[in-house]
Amino acid sequence: MTHNPVSASIVDLNNYLDSILSKVQEVKDQINEELEEKLEEIRKEQEELDALSNKMRQVSPKVKSIVKFNVGGQKFATTKENLLSETTFFTALLSENFDAERDEEGAVFLDKDPKHFGKILNYFRDKKFHTERLSEEEKNEVLEEAKFYQIHSLIRLIKPSIQIPSLQFSTDFVTQRITLSNNNTSLTVIDDEHWSCSMICTNTAKHWKVVISRIDGSSDSGGLMIGVAPKEFMRKQGLNFEKTGYFLNSNGYLCGPTLKGKEYAPALKKTGCIVDCIYRNGTLSFKVDGKDLGVACTNLPENMIPAFDFFHGCTLSIEQIE
Repeated sequence: MTHNPVSASIVDLNNYLDSILSKVQEVKDQINEELEEKLEEIRKEQEELDALSNKMRQVSPKVKSIVKFNVGGQKFATTKENLLSETTFFTALLSENFDAERDEEGAVFLDKDPKHFGKILNYFRDKKFHTERLSEEEKNEVLEEAKFYQIHSLIRLIKPSIQIPSLQFSTDFVTQRITLSNNNTSLTVIDDEHWSCSMICTNTAKHWKVVISRIDGSSDSGGLMIGVAPKEFMRKQGLNFEKTGYFLNSNGYLCGPTLKGKEYAPALKKTGCIVDCIYRNGTLSFKVDGKDLGVACTNLPENMIPAFDFFHGCTLSIEQIE
């Protein structure tokens, strides 16, 4: 048989092409395998980034909600959401109506010992406080801080034996102008420019908070008086401050038998004002929206109880702190 060189060349070429295609397929398979590995690595990295992003969103809310403090020269930071988780000193401090003192960097300045402020912020973060880690002296120190910042839940947690009684308005002083609610801890007075009226509470207290939702009447004349008076001499209607009680008028003046309209503080805001009343050892003092106004009057009788005089309409609530 005659050898055909053309046929042999074609066979060799086909074999060569098959070899090339096989190698190309091997390279392609290898590239696909490496590509899949890279894609899997990218997917894992993306999952890790997503998990990290979610965690950061949980622990780091919006930057605009961060609150920075300068406490006695030491810097602290937390979120506004943490501090507003319950009604405390910080509720008034961070309100739009409160002009907080700030340092040169814009941090809220508190002229306090910073020793336990970090513990206070940690409590706001997780609502836990490990008293077993503290000495009795440290517990008492933190307790005093909790009282200053008016963190009632922390006070109860540190010293469960402290029983804060429920201060209530007396139903004996309810008239047609006065309506009580919320277990007699909230009060609404209907405005009547021709008649004044009064209210007393059910028991004595050393420290109580008055949250004012609204005050009618002008800021100059006042219309709401907050203070103390002896129960046996209080009248449902009439000007009690002239004879028996000692009060802070909402126009910023002190009123009482011996005070004669003494100027004491700026006029109270007509809405959203918090007044702390402190009455210890015959001394009456006030805080307004967390700002300590100092001693209002001294040498008062021990039998005084929280009392109010109203000349216009208002809505308010009370809470006993001590």
